[in-house]
Amino acid sequence: MSTLRICAKCHTWNENQDHCTNCGHLLNPDLIRKIELEKKEELEAGRELDKVDLLLHKIKNSRYILVRAVFYFFYSIWFIFTAIVSFFIAIIAAGPG
Repeated sequence: MSTLRICAKCHTWNENQDHCTNCGHLLNPDLIRKIELEKKEELEAGRELDKVDLLLHKIKNSRYILVRAVFYFFYSIWFIFTAIVSFFIAIIAAGPG
């Protein structure tokens, strides 16, 4: 099955192509998303963690099992709390229509 795509730059129709045959612009949405995700990951890898994130990362990856257990215990409580609050917000939002 053929896929027709129009180039956003030169407005040329292309059939079953990842790149425009006229100007070479990328047309495949999967490849565009993949490239954007790679750029985002590079930006995330290059940034420094702030103090809170660094502390949580150290606790989460601690060599002491008790420290990790306490972290996951409180993390589970926080997850359950946010799930319950989200449920009640959805109920309240569904009320007016």
